[in-house]
Amino acid sequence: MSPLKVLDVARLIGGPVAATFLADLGADVVHVENPAEHDLLRNVGTTVEDGVSSYWAVEGRNKQAITLNLRTDKGRELLRLLARDADILVENQGAGWMEERGLGPETLLEINPRLVYVRVSAYGQDGPYRSRKAVDKVAMSFSGMATMLGSEVGPHSPPALFLADYCAAMLAAMGAIEAVRRRDTPGGSGRGEVVDVSLYDAMLRFQASHIVDYTLNGVVKDHAAAGSSPSVVSPSALYKSRDGRWLAIVSTRGGMFERFKKVIGGEWPTGSLPRDVVEEKLAAWLAEHDAGEAVDLLNEAGVCSSLVSTVADLVDDPHIQKRGDLVEVKGGDGTAFLMPGVIPRIGLGPDDPVRWTGQLPGAATNAVLGERLGLTPEQIEELRADGVV
Repeated sequence: MSPLKVLDVARLIGGPVAATFLADLGADVVHVENPAEHDLLRNVGTTVEDGVSSYWAVEGRNKQAITLNLRTDKGRELLRLLARDADILVENQGAGWMEERGLGPETLLEINPRLVYVRVSAYGQDGPYRSRKAVDKVAMSFSGMATMLGSEVGPHSPPALFLADYCAAMLAAMGAIEAVRRRDTPGGSGRGEVVDVSLYDAMLRFQASHIVDYTLNGVVKDHAAAGSSPSVVSPSALYKSRDGRWLAIVSTRGGMFERFKKVIGGEWPTGSLPRDVVEEKLAAWLAEHDAGEAVDLLNEAGVCSSLVSTVADLVDDPHIQKRGDLVEVKGGDGTAFLMPGVIPRIGLGPDDPVRWTGQLPGAATNAVLGERLGLTPEQIEELRADGVV
């Protein structure tokens, strides 16, 4: 079975990572960048080599990197030619950008009716906010997710990672695969369709019961309210141990809570216990235990607990090592480093899931345009001299 052919006409995170997920699962992905304005993700994180950052090494992996100036007539023509036999196109250029250049879904689906056209954007392709700009933290705030997140800084502090982007990327990849299934399975449509995912959509989906609770009884939940609610299971938070490390402890009611009380020891009042009583006894116990010891004791008793891991913890963890969650790769200059492996693992997983790390800008331009479009090296050099590739 031939791999899916994917055109990645996206930049930064939400769109390109959706294409990376597809590449990790075996798709043949071509990532398109402007020859004069390379993907900004190449500059995020530690420099692995010139033109490849730590972010790009991971999220540019398993893709062929080409340059194509879509602001030129010839560049747009070349993309249309590449789209003729593509299975999926992923873009996140902003509402209307592709249409203005004759590259929107109506145009490309006319050229290739089987094309699945995946769109990742801030606010979606319709609605009054479709043209607004947003990045991860803005999308998390608009979706209401930020009110549910707490930290030492405050109850409304989004995490220092691109959560909305990565969740939107997963949903976009999932939507793309489902659209291909609808197209190709026996009795399917035989046609492609548009998959529309926004950053705030991905976070709004996480609100789940909170939307229902509000519409039924007018309750507006946020992190601060949840943390003080007597109905919330206790312990259920992050706690600091004797050695200053943080650990997560969550004990449900019933059998697990009884096991939790045995680990903590001492005398416990009978009946329903106020939250402050539980928290006070836990704090006293943790003051006598280092985090690693506390986590081991709790887990041996069947109580949910974990260190709040640092990257150093993850690299050294025997469970992560055993499962092969991190893989060692080499960059273009031969430097070896670890990166997350392919997730999800299907069956036993591929022998070498990371075929190559993120390529340099335009590294595969000659190969892709030559093999797919039949252009000669001389023709490609002429395009390069004209600023098209």
